[in-house]
Order: sequence, then C-alpha cells, then structure tokens
Amino acid sequence: MKDITGTVIVAGDDITTEMICPAKHRAGKRTEIAKHLLKDLPEFSGKKLPDSAIIVAGDRFGLGDDAENTARALLAGGVRCIIARSFPREFFRLAINAGLPLITADLGGHFDGGEQICVNLRRGVIIIDGGEIEVGKYSERVARIVESGGLINAVRKELGKE
Repeated sequence: MKDITGTVIVAGDDITTEMICPAKHRAGKRTEIAKHLLKDLPEFSGKKLPDSAIIVAGDRFGLGDDAENTARALLAGGVRCIIARSFPREFFRLAINAGLPLITADLGGHFDGGEQICVNLRRGVIIIDGGEIEVGKYSERVARIVESGGLINAVRKELGKE
C-alpha cells in the first residue's frame, strides 16, 4: 500500500455530514464539490481546500445521514485521509467501503494545520518531521479494501473481474 501524503486540516468535535458537505452539493463535478467541502466549519472558514488534504479532527467526525455520499464527496474534493478521535460506526464503515482511509487516533494538539504529513496504513504510523506517531494498523482485509479504492473494487479484484 502506498503512503498517503497531504496537508493537514484541523477540525473540531461533532462534525456532521451536513457541515462536511451540504447534501445538495455531494454530487457533480469534482471542482464543484470541492468548493462546498468544509465551508461551514468555523476552523475552515475562508480557506481553500488543499489538493491532497488530510483532516485531523476530534470526536464524532461524520455524524448524520448520507455517510456514503459524504465520504465520496470528500474523496472527490481531494481529501486523502481522515484521522479523528472517534467516528460514528456507520460513517466509518461506509467511508472505508468507498475507499476513504479513516484512522481512529487522538492527535489533538499535535497539529496546527498546514503541516505536510505522511500516513502509512500498513505500518500504522504517521510520519512528520522525521518522527513517527503510532496510530495502529489496519487489518489485512480493510487494507485491501482501501488500497483497491473501495469494497466493490476489492471484490472485483478477488473475483478476478477487474
């Protein structure tokens, strides 16, 4: 599995799917989706989403309805990975199924936003400034789903029908 590199965006607690991307903007062209991602978050107000964003958040990132389309909107908008203290179970599972890597870890205070980091899901580490933060690694099955770009692609590969 390739390392995931990107620019850190810091978000707080209780980030809902509607705050991540309003429902009416979760489909369409990538450039249009990106314009609406995270714009309702006070921490992100007026900022442009980096091309390869890694979101670092607090508790309960992804609360609300339509978790699958929200995860797909994040991917379409250039979000490469989300690290949060906790995720609602439905959001976690549907995001993994969509191919969006999520990591459960408490990194509050480690980042201010704007840092370049590298995430290695197989080793379960975040690499920054020559150091490493251990965050736990994925099971082999979940790693295959994410590196295949989602559950459907992983099953196609397993069945030899890609």
